Amino acid sequence: MEALNLIEANHFEGKVFNYYNWGGYIDWRTQGRLQVFIDGRAGTAFDEKTYRQYLAVLACRRAGKTWLGPRKLISFLWPQHSPKQIEQLRKSGHWRVLYSDTWRACWSARNAPRKRRCCPRPTRPGGI
Repeated sequence: MEALNLIEANHFEGKVFNYYNWGGYIDWRTQGRLQVFIDGRAGTAFDEKTYRQYLAVLACRRAGKTWLGPRKLISFLWPQHSPKQIEQLRKSGHWRVLYSDTWRACWSARNAPRKRRCCPRPTRPGGI
């Protein structure tokens, strides 16, 4: 994912609200620097409350609103084919776009600490 190239280039870390199918890859690719909200181990490694919160965002009941609070999320990685969640983030005013392409979007919480300006994402050999 190109969004993770940007994340790696800028040494981002912290909690990320991610699309369910991407959780394992994000964890593997960032070697745990990004703490995924959920991944394919939902029934074993994550409690039922977390899974229900994910489903609420997936159903657009609470994206970008109250679920953000106590978890102190710094980023939101989501596919562009589910634009309702992204639109809710945009409307909330609490998030800014870090990266966007035809397939995915990476948003950062406006109150997330920033060490410096983002440097451009490098292209990884092999297109991954």
